[in-house]
Amino acid sequence: MYIQGIKKINLYIKEGTPDVPNDKKYHVVKDGKIIGSYGTLEKAIPLYKTYIPKNTKKEKMKFSVEDLKRHDFSSKSVLEPIQIVKKKKSGRYHKIK
Repeated sequence: MYIQGIKKINLYIKEGTPDVPNDKKYHVVKDGKIIGSYGTLEKAIPLYKTYIPKNTKKEKMKFSVEDLKRHDFSSKSVLEPIQIVKKKKSGRYHKIK
């Protein structure tokens, strides 16, 4: 089962879900209607991308100083994009999860 989509514009790529045929194909679904079916995900993505508006911007998270002061930095919830890097004796840097 596979689902990828944008809820705001009601656009999805689905495979193996109850609302699309069970034919092992990737279906591009817009407003509840199948607009394309493909054997591979790579072939379905170009049609999917044509329905995404050009002016759609990714929302960036902004934090105030007060938010940062209140945040518990031992958790990863608010500042997920920040990654801590540790240098090993070998001189390489490694991401810490």
